[in-house]
Amino acid sequence: MKVVHLCLTTPFDSALAYQDNLLSKYQRKAGHEVTVVTTPYLRRDALDRQWLEAPTKEEFTAEGVRVRRLAPWLPFRINRRFHLYRGLRKVLAQEAPDLLFVHGLASVSYLALCPFHRRYPSVRIVFDNHGDLLNSCRNRLAYLYTRYVYRWLVTRRLARIGERFYGVTPARCDFLRDMYGIPERKIDLLLMGADDEALERAADEGWRERIRTQYAVAPTDFLVVTGGKIDRDKNIHLLAEAVAASKHKQLKLLVFGAVSEEMRPVLASFASDRVQLAGWVSAEQVYRYFLAADLVFFPGLHSVLWEQALACKVPCVFSKLEGFGHVDVPGALLLKERSVETCGALLDSLLDDAEPYAALRAAACSEEREAFLYRRIARKVEEDVFSVDKK
Repeated sequence: MKVVHLCLTTPFDSALAYQDNLLSKYQRKAGHEVTVVTTPYLRRDALDRQWLEAPTKEEFTAEGVRVRRLAPWLPFRINRRFHLYRGLRKVLAQEAPDLLFVHGLASVSYLALCPFHRRYPSVRIVFDNHGDLLNSCRNRLAYLYTRYVYRWLVTRRLARIGERFYGVTPARCDFLRDMYGIPERKIDLLLMGADDEALERAADEGWRERIRTQYAVAPTDFLVVTGGKIDRDKNIHLLAEAVAASKHKQLKLLVFGAVSEEMRPVLASFASDRVQLAGWVSAEQVYRYFLAADLVFFPGLHSVLWEQALACKVPCVFSKLEGFGHVDVPGALLLKERSVETCGALLDSLLDDAEPYAALRAAACSEEREAFLYRRIARKVEEDVFSVDKK
């Protein structure tokens, strides 16, 4: 099968571990011919402050995924908002896919898919959506434009040609329906998750002991790990304060990731042998840190690291957010209130009595968590789109 991924609303960088990278990787490993058609932009800075532009020549990933980069119509500062690129229809005709997977819906360039579909009606087209009301349409103008203008001009047309529209969380499924006007019958949940191979490497090479030794965490210590792109909304500072004030001296916190300018002095004020800041780590290293933990704790807004932590089968705590019930799985606790006191009380409850934590760790080994592995996620897309043909 020939699969083409169309990624015009976000940069594609083979060094990253985003959904478009990992879906294409595991489709290639399944034996399919896979091409990514994308922008010339690379995101290198962990906080997205610096962007680089790659040559528009053809390249290949380590797995053999072909990458073709389109030239932009407009200067970068404007085009990063409108996503207009040259030669899209020509490239798609050259690639002749069986399955076209379109990442994101917020590009006017996607109107070119309508005449493409008329000319090549046998091509199966699916879309995904990573937007919700927490990360998109956060001001009145953006909301009105998306809900009434863009929906009328673009997404109502895309709804006619797309077989499935995936939201990567329940909230993002709702966004497809409520903001973009996609029919409910075409909407489905497609989980994000972890790179199977990177997780296997982290588990097999003794990284748990090595990470804990590196940060002087004793075998009897209770290590909490958190991280990612850390801003005020992630509430990592609340967790750090709770650990620093805990009566349990064996409780330790390890924070990895890129910290915003605003939060850097706040977190630095808690730095000690109990609260350690590891700095930025690579996508491969993230799994090592999770597997070194006794508990992974995210007390704020959603991050793709939530699903990666679940795939690691470690006990987890997440902030309870409307539209993110997909993380309510065995071995995960949901924090209803976000404060220093609630973080501290939950940690104390796990350390005061060994039985609740032992039960949480046992539950985390559930096979249900294997749904967050990209080999399975990639297989789901193929089964969804082509299951009718196989009957």
